[in-house]
Amino acid sequence: MKKNRLLIVLLMLSVSVCFAQTNQLLESSFQTPPNQFRPQTWMHVLDGNMSKEGLTKDLKALADAGVGGVLLFNISYGIPNGKVTYNSPEHIALLKHAAVESERLGLNFGVHNCDGWSASGGPWITPEQSMKMVVHSETIVKGGKKMQVKLPQPTTRKGYYRDLAVLAYPSFQSELENINNIPTITSSDKELDIKKLTDNKIDTFTVIKGSEKNPASIVYAYSKPFTLRSLLISTGTRHSKIKIYVSNNGQDYAEIEKPDNPRPGKNEFSLSKIYNGITTQFIKVETTAQVSLYETSFSSTQFIGDQLGRVSMSKTEASKVTPIGTPAQEMIIDPSKVIDLTHQMDAHGNLTTKVPKGNWTIMRFGYTTTAAFNHPATDSGRGLEVDKYNREAVKIHYDAFTKKVVDAAMPFAPNAMKYVEIDSYEMGGQNWTKNYDSIFKSRFGYDLKLFLPIYSGRFVKNADVTEAVTYDIRKLNSELMVENYFGYFTELSNKDGIKTYIEPYGNGPMDNLATGGKSDIPMGEFWTSLPDATGQSDPSTIVNAAVESAHLYGKNVVSAESFTASSQLNWKGTPSGFKKSGDRIWTLGVNEFMFHRFAHQPNTHVTPGMTMGPWGSHFDRTNTWWYNAGKAWFKYLARGQYMLRQGNPVYDFLLFPGDASPNPSFNPKLPGQIKYLNTNSEVLINRVVVEEGQLKLPEGTTFKALILGNIQKIEWPTLRRLKVLADQGAVLIGERPTTIAQYQISQAEKDEFNALVEYIWNKPTTYNEMNWKVFLPKLKVTPDFMVKGKETYNYIHRKTETEDIYFFYNMDDTPQMLDCTFNVTGKIPELWNPLTGEIVKLAQFTTKEGKTQLPVFLEDSGAVFVVFRQPINNTLHVSNEPQKDVQYVYHEGGKIQAEVKVNGNYQAVTSQGEKQQFKINDIVAPYSIRGSWEVQFRKEDGYEAKHTFSTLIDWKDNNLDAIKYYSGTATYTKNFIINKELLKSNRKLYLDLGQVCIAARVLLNGKDLGVLWVAPYEVDITNFAKEGLNELKIEVTNQWTNRLIGDEALPDTSGYDKNAKNMPEWYTNNEPQPEGNRRTFTVFNFYKTDKKLMPSGLLGPVQLKSVVNYLIQKP
Repeated sequence: MKKNRLLIVLLMLSVSVCFAQTNQLLESSFQTPPNQFRPQTWMHVLDGNMSKEGLTKDLKALADAGVGGVLLFNISYGIPNGKVTYNSPEHIALLKHAAVESERLGLNFGVHNCDGWSASGGPWITPEQSMKMVVHSETIVKGGKKMQVKLPQPTTRKGYYRDLAVLAYPSFQSELENINNIPTITSSDKELDIKKLTDNKIDTFTVIKGSEKNPASIVYAYSKPFTLRSLLISTGTRHSKIKIYVSNNGQDYAEIEKPDNPRPGKNEFSLSKIYNGITTQFIKVETTAQVSLYETSFSSTQFIGDQLGRVSMSKTEASKVTPIGTPAQEMIIDPSKVIDLTHQMDAHGNLTTKVPKGNWTIMRFGYTTTAAFNHPATDSGRGLEVDKYNREAVKIHYDAFTKKVVDAAMPFAPNAMKYVEIDSYEMGGQNWTKNYDSIFKSRFGYDLKLFLPIYSGRFVKNADVTEAVTYDIRKLNSELMVENYFGYFTELSNKDGIKTYIEPYGNGPMDNLATGGKSDIPMGEFWTSLPDATGQSDPSTIVNAAVESAHLYGKNVVSAESFTASSQLNWKGTPSGFKKSGDRIWTLGVNEFMFHRFAHQPNTHVTPGMTMGPWGSHFDRTNTWWYNAGKAWFKYLARGQYMLRQGNPVYDFLLFPGDASPNPSFNPKLPGQIKYLNTNSEVLINRVVVEEGQLKLPEGTTFKALILGNIQKIEWPTLRRLKVLADQGAVLIGERPTTIAQYQISQAEKDEFNALVEYIWNKPTTYNEMNWKVFLPKLKVTPDFMVKGKETYNYIHRKTETEDIYFFYNMDDTPQMLDCTFNVTGKIPELWNPLTGEIVKLAQFTTKEGKTQLPVFLEDSGAVFVVFRQPINNTLHVSNEPQKDVQYVYHEGGKIQAEVKVNGNYQAVTSQGEKQQFKINDIVAPYSIRGSWEVQFRKEDGYEAKHTFSTLIDWKDNNLDAIKYYSGTATYTKNFIINKELLKSNRKLYLDLGQVCIAARVLLNGKDLGVLWVAPYEVDITNFAKEGLNELKIEVTNQWTNRLIGDEALPDTSGYDKNAKNMPEWYTNNEPQPEGNRRTFTVFNFYKTDKKLMPSGLLGPVQLKSVVNYLIQKP
């Protein structure tokens, strides 16, 4: 018995020691995060402007400032060329040098997989190895006798075309109407090549030039009334501003329903629409833009709805595919009447055949390259995009560049050479590859040949069959792209010892969640802007696919291309301006920022130097704030990213939005603050188990129930998995399926389907409707986090074995006292401040019904981690309602201390019901530090001088141009007196700088107190202030904007011409720019002399503020 007691005591001691060690590690790693939690950056090399010296300096600046690593891109953005040719021996040697330097500096290093940022291509890809698409031509003939017909070769790009089949079927009456009522085409633009509009080729184009003042039009005049049922216009212009009008007399036009705007390729766009029969004699196409037109097609035949999306030549999300349509029977191809003429045509397109009497439509099907190319790439790195469905082609692409870099760098930089990326997928659709027909038959069990007319927009057999076949087409295309492109690329990379970053979304035919599952580190993206910037007032945020795939497939790091911006932001961007948008993205699940962007500076003498054209936020070593505000913010980010990689994310439900491809979506209309995670069938089948009635992923994330959406059509593997989950006790919520999602279902399969559905939906844990008022209480699901007075509030919750970690930020523009409720009980709340690394154990909270309620004060840009880890047990605490000017915390030895900001009468109510009243009346009013300041401007920033400012004024308002247009850092110095009253032992003393533009490093009595980079610009000086005379130095930094504006009024002696073929010799030789009065050199000019100057300097008022600490009670 004694031995057992001793064993229990030792076990409890062991657990206690382990818990203490875990706590200590969590705290120390939060305050000083390990390097792997630092933010990362993209580094962009522009137009071959690259140097060894520049790389060395860039990488050192990244390491010194606290950035953890780089993914290096080579791109072109229309500036003069440098001396380095993409993928040349010199280029590979420079990449090796960058990797070796990264190894020396403790940085990660990686590259994008090709020139440009999208997607995977290069000059080594032949048309045979490129992305492919089905094309066709149509010929109508009269049957009844032997004939020889020259069938037009369909669209052929890059000289590459291969035949697939020749099929004939009885012509529709509507097809005869098309050829017997050919319109006369005229245009207001006399330079328009009208013939190219109807040559049945999408590889030739003409340009129509319209404007807002002078719209341009094309009129199609029919000799007799024409019934319009289908419209398809192919363009090379994203915003074509095209409108369609009809008229019966050629004078009075009425606009018809606006067409949809699918995007088949990076620079290819379409207008597509199905109409319910509009009879007219004139059709007018009008635009107020300059538009490249490839083809215009108006048909009396009703085509399938969303024709391009249904065959994967544009991306339409599965849940957004428009209805396929209900055509008249005479506009449906009867498969039994289709004649296969494939072997009766020779290699030159000459068809020798005999078909029965009547009119026959002969379709010649083949495939060609989509001609998509990597973008925006230099001339030496640009080429066709690799076939996304073919592993052999992907291997050729991988070996042509990525493997060369790895083989060159890995032996010398084994710890740094870590990553390769597939960035934005902007290459559009693909719907064919080598042996696609065989692959299709193997996957689905039937021959695709008779259904090839679907690729032309025709219905085959009936609408349901056509829908089922297009379902299979999209499903196979997604699977091929996910497995043979993204998956195989990661397989090749991992074999060589590196990991992949993949942005799992874009305008291709792939499923996003499955794509993210194939990456080692899924990556999203988000944009930022100035509050008053037009065009980006609602910045784009595309992170869900990355976050959800990471959480589904057990990938702890979720990266994001971060703070991408347009030209409106330029050099105005600052860490304080970026902070809140970054905090928001953290609450969405991202836990690694990959800055967009850091421009490589090949010339080490000029500033601010290279930019990525107009794009991106300027995270550059040449930025004025890089080593102060930048470095401080990067540490803030490292602290946050460390915390957001602890444990697992917390969700309430798992949501399956259906089997269809690509990317089905479903809105369960859950109340606010109830969180769910989307899943796909792969994870549902292979990774989800049921334990104690809850669904669970291998990493430990749990869900109360599985919500089912869009499952009217369901696939066999999914339905069978639902039975297993239901048998294991999982709660299923959703309407029952009605059919299997496949073409050709036998009676036996129908019987099995009906039996399975009946079995699953008769289980007591399966519900047919989503009545959340009933289900949420029944499942004991309540909001995980709430702020009183707010319906929703952005937050994220992660859970470890011993901690609950919440993060949220102030969503308002003013300081807020938030009354917060957390779905945690029995633990003491702690506030972990990522800005300072400070950890405060709160003594003011209440626990009730499994929840903890507590007040959290946040400044206007404030954010906080609330951590629950230590059991409350019998610890005394304060249970007051929130009070704005007082905070109760545990002090040394567990004492409860009130930190009071304002004089007044206060009352603390303890958890034992005791009330303690106290009065604070000795807080001194803020003391302003007035008088003159000595201000020293720096030689390295272009102006070396010392001035006396009698008052704090804005640099831009100074009469001296050298100060008005100054950009950089200036040091303010002042001596001031602190009296004994402010230094009492029971108070804290703060220095408040007031308004600062944009950052300030504070030194008091020779002690560096750090950088203040976000409001309020306050610092605790309690331990550094002294009675009597104190010396204060404040190093204030502004932005580049003012100097760049000022330099625009001065002669440019650099010899730089944006339109020149090559960069100036002095630049590429890494020499200083020619002598002149300009301080700056940049390759992209954002400013003119009349632009508004930015506020700059220390504007104040500078004050001393005190807080009184009042001891409430010992524990």
